[in-house]
Amino acid sequence: MKTRLHTLIFRALLMAVLMAAALPASGYDFMVDSIEYESLSNTTVKAVALTHTTPIQELIFPDKVNNKSVVRIEFPYDHTIGKFAPGAILRLPNQLQSIGNYSFRNTTISQIYFNPNLKEIEESAFLKNPVVELDFPKSLTKIGTSAFYECTNLVRVNFPADSKLTDIDQLAFSDTQIEELVLPDSCRRIDSNAFQRCYKLRKVVLPAGLKNLGRYLVFMTNVDTLHLYAPSPQLAAIWVSSEAFVANRAVVVHIPVGVMSLFENSSWNFYQLVEDASCGNSHVVSVVNKTPELGNITIQGGTFYKDGKWLVNDGCNATIKLEPAERNRLWYCLVDGNDCTPHFDSDGNLPITNVVENVSVEVGFLSHTQQTVPFIIKQTDGGSLTLNVYENEPLKLNIKADEGWSINSVTLNGKDITKKLDGYGDLTIRKVNGAIVVGTTEVDEAAGDTPIMAFVAFENEESSISKIDDGTKLKVLGMKDGLRIENLAPGQMATVTDIAGRVIRTLKGDGNVITLELPSNIYLINSNGVTVKIAI
Repeated sequence: MKTRLHTLIFRALLMAVLMAAALPASGYDFMVDSIEYESLSNTTVKAVALTHTTPIQELIFPDKVNNKSVVRIEFPYDHTIGKFAPGAILRLPNQLQSIGNYSFRNTTISQIYFNPNLKEIEESAFLKNPVVELDFPKSLTKIGTSAFYECTNLVRVNFPADSKLTDIDQLAFSDTQIEELVLPDSCRRIDSNAFQRCYKLRKVVLPAGLKNLGRYLVFMTNVDTLHLYAPSPQLAAIWVSSEAFVANRAVVVHIPVGVMSLFENSSWNFYQLVEDASCGNSHVVSVVNKTPELGNITIQGGTFYKDGKWLVNDGCNATIKLEPAERNRLWYCLVDGNDCTPHFDSDGNLPITNVVENVSVEVGFLSHTQQTVPFIIKQTDGGSLTLNVYENEPLKLNIKADEGWSINSVTLNGKDITKKLDGYGDLTIRKVNGAIVVGTTEVDEAAGDTPIMAFVAFENEESSISKIDDGTKLKVLGMKDGLRIENLAPGQMATVTDIAGRVIRTLKGDGNVITLELPSNIYLINSNGVTVKIAI
């Protein structure tokens, strides 16, 4: 409680100091000379002293001062921001664009929450901090000289796929514990010594848009083999020094398949070159869009390579993101041949967790304006079949027999589905043989369209249903899987035998309909001395 109270007091005093300063129209450029431990002796922005006996556990900057956004923070080199508690947390103002030189150097800040509008981290801003992992915002464009130099606990740095980062200056991440590094394709320049003495570094995915690489020790590790991935053939045009990459024994550069000659005839030939289909990542997610005119699909968490291929690091997670055109919707999605259509969330996202091998994705979209289905129907007289296709719903068949007729059988693409009809003659269909073609009025088998072949057979009740006219209007109906006996009066007896005379069932009427499940055969039904033969 005491620590939290101290945090609030610090925040309030900091706000008071900021409010005393003159504010430019575009925002506030926040510069503090020092934070000391005796008393609040001056309220001007050039000299701030803060009394506190408990080290700062969480430093929270205000988003606005006098309704003006804080856009820059800087604590000059010859002063210190003050004492922090171990494991301290830093939260930056929302509209901050720049963290000035040396601002948080040599503190115990171990968690940094970057704001979504940050553009630049300047020289030595976080030098010698115990931070372990960094999640940079996509807005960040530049990481300055020694920004995270000697952050010896730093293991992971994460850049979003749509990062705007363009520049990494010298020594920016030198003397850290980073093991794997995936740099965003937006990065154009990496200076000498940027990742010098990263002794555990074993894998680096270079930016596809890289234009300028430093001469000396850009990546220097102490592992036996450093694996570099160059995902774009255009990287072959970059001049690379023989001293740019250093490992104990070998530097292996993974390049796209089919471009070996480009790299061999360039300065890259100093290093060991290997063709790699994954080209910068361990695995390829291959995407086939069957209806590209109706929508798009991307792989979030992966890097686009070419020709519908996305690259995802080994063991990492990715997300299939659907982007249907306006008012269109997903038709189907197969992942490695498995139907994953029902598993997308309401935003059109499907996670792919722990990618450890190549993945194939096939997707199709459905136009809301096209509701017809290639459906070939054969049926005998005696009934009707209605096909209902509703937007965002599966297909539904509705089969109705005419008066005096009943449904004998229904087959769909050669499969007997009679048992799947509900009591209303409805059958819901979503997939047939892996795909249902929706959105075209004609079947083009050469293009992969799969027609739905339905055969519905009705039977006349007069030929398959016999009436026993004994004054009770008893009716026996032969159905696909048995018999239906109606109007058997209470107490009235009936027997069911096979053609050999064996009694199959003895029935006693109770006024209700009796349904018997029986295998296909010829049966004799006897009641009140009248016998009827019926085949099912």
